[in-house]
Amino acid sequence: MVRPKTLALGLISVIILWFAVVVFVDAKALSDLTFIKQNETDYEILLGNEKFILRYVPKESIEPHFGMAFNEFGSEYALVRNDLPPRVQRFVALHEIYHLHDFRNTIHRSTILQEIHANTAALLYEPIGFLQTVFLTITDPERLIYYLKYYLQSADTSIPPPTIR
Repeated sequence: MVRPKTLALGLISVIILWFAVVVFVDAKALSDLTFIKQNETDYEILLGNEKFILRYVPKESIEPHFGMAFNEFGSEYALVRNDLPPRVQRFVALHEIYHLHDFRNTIHRSTILQEIHANTAALLYEPIGFLQTVFLTITDPERLIYYLKYYLQSADTSIPPPTIR
């Protein structure tokens, strides 16, 4: 019979190994990334043979989001708030670029999986930005409630996502 402590340690080891593999695989997707500045707000993003647009926008344009990725009408672009600290902006930009890569390649279909993988991909390149993003999120009750509703609703596709004000 397996002792509970041994079982727990084995389970923790498997989870850590799985997380390490996920981080490596997701981060590898962003390893060939190039930012080409177009003007004060826009960058052309090259990721292997993929091409995207990254635009920094005022807070009012997309709040409570820190960033958003769009794949519509043949355009693939990401928006990131210009009022965020530089490391948060970089983390969010990497996160949104991963989403664009994910959308194009239809890697992860579930909203929760999309977010987990976009976070882990960006985490390796900007760990301080990740921690700052977490801090900014948990200290903003409105943002926290918005995302809680968003993730709960994403499990039920019959409910439309919350609207952006």
